[in-house]
Amino acid sequence: MCSDVPLLGLAAQLALASVLLLAGFSKVVRPRDLRQVFVDLRLANRLAGAATAVVIAAEIAVGVALLTLPAQAWPRAVALVLAAGFAGAGAIALLRRERIVCHCFGSLGSGSLGRRQIALLPAWLLLAGLAQWRPPDWGTETGLLLVSTVLLALAAMEIPRERRLRSKVTDARVALAVGMPSPSASSTEGVAP
Repeated sequence: MCSDVPLLGLAAQLALASVLLLAGFSKVVRPRDLRQVFVDLRLANRLAGAATAVVIAAEIAVGVALLTLPAQAWPRAVALVLAAGFAGAGAIALLRRERIVCHCFGSLGSGSLGRRQIALLPAWLLLAGLAQWRPPDWGTETGLLLVSTVLLALAAMEIPRERRLRSKVTDARVALAVGMPSPSASSTEGVAP
């Protein structure tokens, strides 16, 4: 079991970084969705945009720092601050008994703020604790390679969605050329042919 301890820290660090990078980069595609979450949480309209930028930048910066500066404690501390913020947003939605659509993973899908964010707080604490207890010892070069690997994985996750969109756009173009309504016209509203 003792030989597995460094592996636990490494796995925890990779999990934290991957989740934060996935969340941050998926929000970059449609930041207005996260902004709407802040508006729904009754943050002043003029602050919602700034809060959106701060959360997205923090998720990406901390995700990168977890991989490029693995021995530093501050990225894990900031990850916990973010996790506490997520849980706090969930608690606000529950206390107000409001259904607030959460865009935790931006353009990849949505759920509702509430119990899930609160229930995940102990997992964030466990991962950060394991990573802090036995932080990985790789160097910056390895960290940059890991960042590249995570970014490639994120890009690969988008391929199926892009294929579906391309298929819908192609259907719409063919329908326009023939002069018939597209079979997927209702799902391509707002997409330029």
